[in-house]
Amino acid sequence: MTANDRARAAVAASGNVSPAVQDRSLVGILSSEAMVKQFSMALPEHLKNNAERYIRTYLTQIRNNPKLLDCDKNSVLGAMMTGAALGLDPSPSLGEFSLVPFGSECTFVLGYKGMLDLAYRGDVQKIWAHEVCEHDDFSMKWGLDEFLNHTPKLDGDRGKVIGYYCAAILPNGIRTFYYMTKDDVEKHAKK
Repeated sequence: MTANDRARAAVAASGNVSPAVQDRSLVGILSSEAMVKQFSMALPEHLKNNAERYIRTYLTQIRNNPKLLDCDKNSVLGAMMTGAALGLDPSPSLGEFSLVPFGSECTFVLGYKGMLDLAYRGDVQKIWAHEVCEHDDFSMKWGLDEFLNHTPKLDGDRGKVIGYYCAAILPNGIRTFYYMTKDDVEKHAKK
């Protein structure tokens, strides 16, 4: 069963929660035995016994970010279920994902450590990222014969950051990379 299948099953089953539970506060809902069962259903097989730990961690996140209580309960629970279905650790200190309130909606935001975890679970052999500075020796080319060469300046001032790249060795051995200028990254961040 895929992560999407587990999440769908848990969300579908959550519709069977009694109206009394549905009307309770988010903290009350999370503290219920019904929610422990829902999280257990959503978690990958090797994490099924960790449902209570996930819920305790989510309750801590709510205490640390009370704006989550202003969000629609279903959006908060949906974001939590997404993290559980992916088998990512909800501890904020690990940085695998975040629950971010945007007005009345809670959004699941995948962190770079979560991306790395999912990539390695998908048999990516290696993945890395670096900044490129103006005094580094850097060259790249996209196309049929794409390449990337980067030697950071190790002595003296590297200069201002001018861009960033990530690179990976995929399960089939293919090497790939993606580069963005600093301006492109800043424009993307503003979106």
